[in-house]
Amino acid sequence: MKTLPVLLCALGLLLTGCDDGHSSSSWDFGGNNKDLVACMGDSLTAGVNCIGAPYPSRLAAMCGKRVKNYGVGGVTSAYGASIVGSVLANNPGYVCILYGSNDAIEGVDTEKTISNL
Repeated sequence: MKTLPVLLCALGLLLTGCDDGHSSSSWDFGGNNKDLVACMGDSLTAGVNCIGAPYPSRLAAMCGKRVKNYGVGGVTSAYGASIVGSVLANNPGYVCILYGSNDAIEGVDTEKTISNL
């Protein structure tokens, strides 16, 4: 199953991405808001049946940035691909994408999941 390594990699980037040793002022955010993080995903993002706060809430506390949670329980990566345009319309400086667990459960082809991501 290739989905699990993708999820673990995304989680690792999420946990280390707040302090990468670079000042965010040295990055060119263009018209995007460097203080806004958009989190897209399934129930792992939405916080459905999670123990403690969902990861977007924890991320906000770690980074000191405003975090908007676009998580929806039970959805697949196809849903994420369908809403990414509306999420990006809010001009976030960062986007965390965590889909794939429902794809694996539903037997979605790995290549299709990767394409959606």
